[in-house]
Amino acid sequence: MENDLVKIVMPGLISFRESVSRSEVKETYICEVSKCIGAFYLRLYGLSVPGIIAVGLFRFSKGIEAYVASVKPLGENIVAKIHEK
Repeated sequence: MENDLVKIVMPGLISFRESVSRSEVKETYICEVSKCIGAFYLRLYGLSVPGIIAVGLFRFSKGIEAYVASVKPLGENIVAKIHEK
């Protein structure tokens, strides 16, 4: 976090960088997304290498939007839920 911003960064040849206001983040945690939120519905934007790493803003089946960073798509992921707009 820096200057009241939450930064999501994936370094590499094709990097992903996004910042959101801390006030937009509802909660953050580590979990298996399929168990704590449900199946991914739509990636609004982000990057992935199939089966290896994924990061970006996702919309889930119940209308929940969250930034997800995953090194094991079917394992534990870092989740930052954002407030509904």
